This record gives sequence, structure tokens and C-alpha cells, in this order.
Amino acid sequence: LALSRADLVQMARDNASHAFREKSRAREDLEARLLAVQTKLRLPRLPRRIECVDISHTGGSETVSCVVALENGEPDRKRYRSFHVKRVSGGDDYNAMYEVLSRRFRRGKAGEAGWELPDLLVVDGGRGQLNVALRALSDLQVTDLPVAALAKEKPNALGDKLVDRIYLPGQKNPIE
Repeated sequence: LALSRADLVQMARDNASHAFREKSRAREDLEARLLAVQTKLRLPRLPRRIECVDISHTGGSETVSCVVALENGEPDRKRYRSFHVKRVSGGDDYNAMYEVLSRRFRRGKAGEAGWELPDLLVVDGGRGQLNVALRALSDLQVTDLPVAALAKEKPNALGDKLVDRIYLPGQKNPIE
């Protein structure tokens, strides 16, 4: 089956048009998802840059933390950070979180390149980790940074399975 040059040009135009429409739709979908997050968490601005922090250790020792960054909903690997927790041991997640956030946001507050503040900080854990994050930011006088804590699904005392929950400052009940 031989195609004429005109057919090939038309096919190329159709393919380009389709690719453009798909890219535009993906951009609109992203805007809608970011707007949904902004609305659900009552954020002052669209969360284009999100950082998520988790603490991990091996049986209470070798405590480390990882900061994962997203830019417009996509992983921003050049902004990923890992920290070896230096001053905390024994599996103390709260103080480890405080140390890591203090180190990370001290650099951001100082204006160091590559350490700019995100639009939203998400810490892994529940209300306790949220309070630690708020205290660390307050101690550094970092203001106007929205913070949320994400608690994973788990069973409660009655054996019912609690779905993932988001804890927000000043809000008694989490968002499912």
C-alpha cells in the first residue's frame, strides 16, 4: 500500500493534532487534580511543589529520612533528599522528624539554591508527626507553609479498618 506525499503529510498533521490534544488534556487533568487537592486541604495556593517526608530505621538504629519532591504532579528527582539522622536514636520517630525538618528548612529559609520551600509539606504519620512538623517550622520561624500528615490504613481498637487519613493543623477530625 503506497501512500502519496499528500496522504503522508495529512497523516503527520493528524498525528500532531492528536498529540497536541492529548497533551492539553493531560495539562487540564493536572490542573483539576491540583485544584481538588487545594480545595480538599483548604490550601492558599495550588500545590505545584509538594514535598513528602518519611522517617525509617532498622530496629531503632540507623535512622534515616527521605524527602520526595513532586513538581506539577511529577517526581522531581533532582530535589529528592536523604538525611542520616545524627542526634536521635532508639527509634524516636518524633525527634528524628524534628531534626530532619529543622535541617531541611533551615537551608530553605537561608535561601540556598535547590532548597526552596514547597507549596505543601506532607509528613508521613498522624497527628503526632503533624505537631512535630509544626513545631519545627515554628522554631525556625517558617510561616505560611501548609502542612499535612498522612496516616496509612490500619485497624482500630474495634478491628474496623480505618482508611488512609489526612491530618491538618487546627482540625480535630482527619480527612479520609
